[in-house]
Amino acid sequence: MYISKENFMEANLSGICRINVIDYSDYIAEKSHDGGHYAFYTTFVKEEYDDKSWYIMYSSSSDFACCPVCGQFADHNDPNEDTYYDSGYTCGEFEIVSTDEMKERIEQMDDIEIQILRRRIKLSGNDNMGVMFESDAPDAVIDEAVENSRTCVDFTSVCADILYRIAKAGYKADVLSDNAGSIPVPYWGREINLEKCGFIFSTNKGTELEA
Repeated sequence: MYISKENFMEANLSGICRINVIDYSDYIAEKSHDGGHYAFYTTFVKEEYDDKSWYIMYSSSSDFACCPVCGQFADHNDPNEDTYYDSGYTCGEFEIVSTDEMKERIEQMDDIEIQILRRRIKLSGNDNMGVMFESDAPDAVIDEAVENSRTCVDFTSVCADILYRIAKAGYKADVLSDNAGSIPVPYWGREINLEKCGFIFSTNKGTELEA
């Protein structure tokens, strides 16, 4: 979801896992890959165990390598380098900022687009079945919803019940696809294989789901 800078500064970021800031201040479309006028992307990724800290990654529209740690046009991921930082890159560690520091940086940027992303959750089963949804619910709420949906007998009913329970707990559960068996989960997301959780399903083609 894209959001204006003004609305972003007032936004509640609970449940948001990534924020992409796209800088178009020097961007020219026909020169945006190898002509020196690129879009620059600053991505703030929420720390897994700290709801108020974000680490920063950089990229660009350029065809040239851009280091995600420092943002320079260089490939600092050198497998022959003897000394490694925890980041895996030779230039240092990913910078970590607080929510307030992040907002201060974004407020100072001009000519930008801001995209906020909730975590994506995929419920998968047998026969290439899958439901992908976005949610701001913590893992404990999602896991409880899964556990309490064991009275349902088919894949569609289980997924619908899980989404209902998440929404009833006061969190978002917005379905992106109810035919997501072959859709990969983004690396910031989570996949829950319901069969591995002990569910046994009857044959089911699936129907449209709503939270």
